[in-house]
Amino acid sequence: MIIQGSNNPIALTFDSDLADIPTLVATLWAGYGNMLKRWDKTDMGIDGDTVTLPLTEEETAAMGGGSIMLDVKGVDSDGNIIFWDEVGLRVLPRRDHSITLTYTPTPDPEPEEP
Repeated sequence: MIIQGSNNPIALTFDSDLADIPTLVATLWAGYGNMLKRWDKTDMGIDGDTVTLPLTEEETAAMGGGSIMLDVKGVDSDGNIIFWDEVGLRVLPRRDHSITLTYTPTPDPEPEEP
């Protein structure tokens, strides 16, 4: 489940280590053809058979409540495309999803030259 306005990542556990998978892509879909988010392998946290897909507060706040689908596919070391089973996720709507809690610091201004 994803809660609107949260920033909790999606964690997936596969049946084998993903070290030998050179290409991996995960996508979130709301309905057919409406992609909400895409992660490439470089965007994911991978630890053996576990993959973490980060989400920001802004991304989940923009999701409508209801059901969405997560698709994951990859290319193995032999060049074969692998499709894993789709996963259905529920987005829990929140009335307060527009109230942000995370803080993004602004960078310090560059010092002026003397």
